[in-house]
Amino acid sequence: VAKIGMIQGIDGNKGILMTPIEDASNDEFGVTIRVNGEDRAFHVEDPLLYDSLAGVLDGKLTIFPFISKPAELLREMVTRNPEFIFTNMMRDTLSTWVTTGANILPFIGSLKGFNETFEEEGAFQKLKSSGIVGGYAFGHNVNDFKKFIHKRMKDEGVNIGKNNYLSAPIKKVWDWAGELTKKSDAATRIAVYEDVLARTGNETEAIYQAMEVMNFTRRGNSALAKFFTAASPFLNARFQGSDVLWRQGTGQYSTDLTKIGTVRPLITLLSRGMTLATLTYFMHSLVEDDPYYQSLEDYKRDDNFAFPFWGTGLGFLMPIPFEVGFLFKVLPEMLFRLVSGQSDWQQAKESIQRGIVSTFGINPMGMAFVEPVVEAATGYSFFRGESTHPQWMEGMDKPQQAWDTTSDTTKLFSEVLSKVIPITALQPTPITLENLFKGYTATVGSYILLLSDAIVRTAQGKPEVPSVWTLTESIFTKRFLASPEGRGLEN
Repeated sequence: VAKIGMIQGIDGNKGILMTPIEDASNDEFGVTIRVNGEDRAFHVEDPLLYDSLAGVLDGKLTIFPFISKPAELLREMVTRNPEFIFTNMMRDTLSTWVTTGANILPFIGSLKGFNETFEEEGAFQKLKSSGIVGGYAFGHNVNDFKKFIHKRMKDEGVNIGKNNYLSAPIKKVWDWAGELTKKSDAATRIAVYEDVLARTGNETEAIYQAMEVMNFTRRGNSALAKFFTAASPFLNARFQGSDVLWRQGTGQYSTDLTKIGTVRPLITLLSRGMTLATLTYFMHSLVEDDPYYQSLEDYKRDDNFAFPFWGTGLGFLMPIPFEVGFLFKVLPEMLFRLVSGQSDWQQAKESIQRGIVSTFGINPMGMAFVEPVVEAATGYSFFRGESTHPQWMEGMDKPQQAWDTTSDTTKLFSEVLSKVIPITALQPTPITLENLFKGYTATVGSYILLLSDAIVRTAQGKPEVPSVWTLTESIFTKRFLASPEGRGLEN
């Protein structure tokens, strides 16, 4: 970054970046680095330079790979599937509309932005070349840049090693899914970019505001925060979402710079939030007597807007934004249900607890490398806020504790392990094995189980597709559909 002469302050007063000091621990802008193999303490002359370089050595600690790799795996498994791509846009469009104050149309603006990501020139390419889109590649580990360069070299026909023709098709599908994820993330950012650019004519400001919609690369200097955000796959996103909400509520953030420092960002937040709460009330009034809505599990009711497909018995579940959804959808709807007698205070308390744990990410057990194991050991789902096994399964043999839709692969493994493990209490059930596997592999893991189940069923002479599978239980559709056969009333 700089010549040793400049670092040591030999060059007079011109271009000095750092000056030698005795002890960096007593200096606000002090750092300790190695020069010629020896520890040396320096004072960084420019505070902005110090802030920009703070944390540049993250990832060098030996414990970081251990705690971060499971989170990285889970994050990749979640974000590279079609369900996430649609869910991501649905959540982003409402959250951005409420928290940024931008003049965008929810859903329409994001769909328009997503369509623009397929153009060779335009806003998407501007954001991509500015580093705003594509943060999934470098935002979590600077070493990923090496992989990115190697991939680009291969794309350009530069041979940097042996080609694996067996894994090449899988990698192509994986990369294609990652590109779609980038585009879904960019869709709402493009809407904000075009709105700010149209109002200000300042492209730099438009790019900056598109980044601030949700700045995943912001990390801060807290070692404790870095530890937990590295260990928990989406915790940093929850930090940034809460930060945007807080800054807007205190007048520190808006895509319209003329509003910053005034009460107008708060007014925008409350007015748009109350619009969302009002729509929640009308929607609740429409569906509160519908069988599919009454049978919805509490966590599904809290995490989605429920639209009925009248005459079919099915409902469409539209994911709500996290922080904004909790404040202006979950809490108002909980109040409506309390007033109408459809819920009691115990259910209200559970909804609040679930919102704090899953929406705001305040869960000590939320670290990816430990959460699935803890849930398997305790038999409790932190996300759903309930036991993983219903009460009526207690007392059944461990291999028999499964739903009709539980993976055939995990049923087989449970039977094998029940014969190998002599202690009944230590024998895993099919539900436990499936939750444990999906806890580390998420939605993509369910696709892997789908393929393995087909092999297991064929070997066992069973139908290729289970008869219990319907649209509400199939991949790609079960995330967005609900039926009257839900377990809400049972729970």
